[in-house]
Amino acid sequence: MESKTAFLCDILPFVPSKSNGREIMNSEEDIQFTLLHSSLNAAPIGIMIAYAPDVRISFINKAAFAIMGYHDNTSLDNSREILPHEWEIFHVDGSKHEESELPLSRSIKKGETINNSLAIIHRPDGEPRFLRYSSAPVINSEHEIYAGIVHFVDVTDEILIQKRLEESEAKYRRLIEEAHDGVIIISKTLIKFANNEFANLIGRPKKELINTSIFEYVVPGDHATVTKHYKERIKNGEPVRQMKIKGVEDNGHHVDVEISASMITFEDKPATLAFIRNITDHRKSEKERKSMSGNTHPYSIPGQGTKFAVYLPVATSEPETGAGSSEKILPGNERIMIVDDDDANVLSISGLLEDIGYATFGFTDSQKALASFKEAPDQYDLICTDYTMPNLSGISLAKSISKIRNNIPILLISGLSDVISEQETKEAGIRAKLSKPIDLDDLSNAIKGALGS
Repeated sequence: MESKTAFLCDILPFVPSKSNGREIMNSEEDIQFTLLHSSLNAAPIGIMIAYAPDVRISFINKAAFAIMGYHDNTSLDNSREILPHEWEIFHVDGSKHEESELPLSRSIKKGETINNSLAIIHRPDGEPRFLRYSSAPVINSEHEIYAGIVHFVDVTDEILIQKRLEESEAKYRRLIEEAHDGVIIISKTLIKFANNEFANLIGRPKKELINTSIFEYVVPGDHATVTKHYKERIKNGEPVRQMKIKGVEDNGHHVDVEISASMITFEDKPATLAFIRNITDHRKSEKERKSMSGNTHPYSIPGQGTKFAVYLPVATSEPETGAGSSEKILPGNERIMIVDDDDANVLSISGLLEDIGYATFGFTDSQKALASFKEAPDQYDLICTDYTMPNLSGISLAKSISKIRNNIPILLISGLSDVISEQETKEAGIRAKLSKPIDLDDLSNAIKGALGS
């Protein structure tokens, strides 16, 4: 036997012989054939074999039948009568494979070897599945194509996950690019990504910011603060951290900025995602805001969660006056715990509430939020929690908090709020439900309603 393909060809079932139309096998070959047949049939990947010249399928293993939607072996004997055009195979764009394009046809009739191609099949029940396949011709010792073999795996879940990741990445990239806060990604003190708002804040073109040190844009007196907070994030694994520092514009002027940062993985390396807000004007108007809405009382418990103070933009136009006008956004000064496993949601809701006077405390881990509440239940005036979270759901969190302090107002914020029963929310001590995306008018009114003010 001159090659592996020649060996395979010699022991495949029903290989025609030039002498009598049937391969005569001795006992050694018979043993080899039995071992190969059993191995192919037990393989976890789908395998099909067809013979030249008509590409009639001679062998289909169990995994292949299962992948294609057949969960028994009753068709194995009949499989020798199946021709390629009887299988529904499609390109990923939805167009159907012509018979000449099928992998076994290409390998047998054209001698082609195909590696890691993608196709779609439709199962008998109509369900489409993505397959990744490879095929090759089987050549005998006389250098003739005797057969073709194709093996394939079902990669439907992999494709769908990848599609969701791509959609999610595109969504968050748009969110970051269009954000009203400056957003940067820092790796080893170097800026690896900057959005337009950060470039506008600094006053330099975005492309000139890449691979420059973050310390170029921080006044020297605040370098130690930035370094300290970075080391704390590394040491404690805190998802978000807030600090206020002075930044430096390209023209040398100083601006007050507020930074909320979290640890991420960027290009397979640890990095910091930072949201940066110019609060120079905000600080100037802070006294005026307090006189209208009461004093704020920022409060933080060491080691039990982090206060968020990311200020997202709100309308700056004057409210309409006259008949029928009303002030929709109701400010406050209470202390609110915000719980959501999505950093972006915590930052967004915190920013909205901070901007109208509330002190917020954000958690991306519902179990840590509960632990913080157990330690100091009187340090919070209201709880805002997401519904769907790992380990401890919003409903379970609300029930646990209500057992500790049954009079604390709890709001449930979720995109799934319409499937939660009133009875379930009542038993959990939830005062109101809100749906994402969050509207500041609705949120402020729900908070005031829950607080009874």
